Amino acid sequence: MSDGIRCTCDDPACEFGTLVAFANVVGIYQQVEDFMFMGTCDAGHPKVWLYKHCDTRGYLTLDAAGHAYYHFMARPDGQPFEIADLEAAGDGPLETSCRAIPYPDVATALAEVLP
Repeated sequence: MSDGIRCTCDDPACEFGTLVAFANVVGIYQQVEDFMFMGTCDAGHPKVWLYKHCDTRGYLTLDAAGHAYYHFMARPDGQPFEIADLEAAGDGPLETSCRAIPYPDVATALAEVLP
């Protein structure tokens, strides 16, 4: 268990608002403090909020409506990274885009993230 923050914000604009709303619906409110807010992404799909679990390091990616997504980083054109992309970047920044694919159901998403 982390020393995380118990957020009471229910507004999806709040960093933890989307997670709190989701947790209340699916019954994992006690575990909200085990997640770190990692950022948002809105490339090619609804805006999603990314939360990393402190213990499993798995990501719970949610949209404002509470749908869970599988999240991964890709090249700006949406294609998977290849070794040549990493070599070309060297020590410099790697241009990325965010991709999110909906999970078929909440149980699958939670099984991927929770211990």
